[in-house]
Amino acid sequence: MHIDHVGRIPYLLAAGFEGPILCSEPSARLLPAMLEDALKIGYTRDYELIERVLGLIRRRTRARDQTAHRPSPPIHFIQILI
Repeated sequence: MHIDHVGRIPYLLAAGFEGPILCSEPSARLLPAMLEDALKIGYTRDYELIERVLGLIRRRTRARDQTAHRPSPPIHFIQILI
C-alpha cells in the first residue's frame, strides 16, 4: 500500500462518498495507521478530527476474501510480441 493510492480517501469521505472501502485484509489492518500518520503530517494536528476520520475509515473498510479472487495468468513479454 502506498500513500499515493489511499491518500485521497479522507477527502472522498468528506465529499460525501458513502460506499465501502474495499481492500485486502493486510491493507485493511494497515490503512488506519497509514492515514493517521499522513493526516498528522500533511493536514492537521487536531486529534479529535483525526480520530473521527479514522473511526469513519475503520467502519467503512471491508477486507476482500483473497481466496475467491483468481488473478489472470501473467502475460509474458514474448506473448505481447506475437
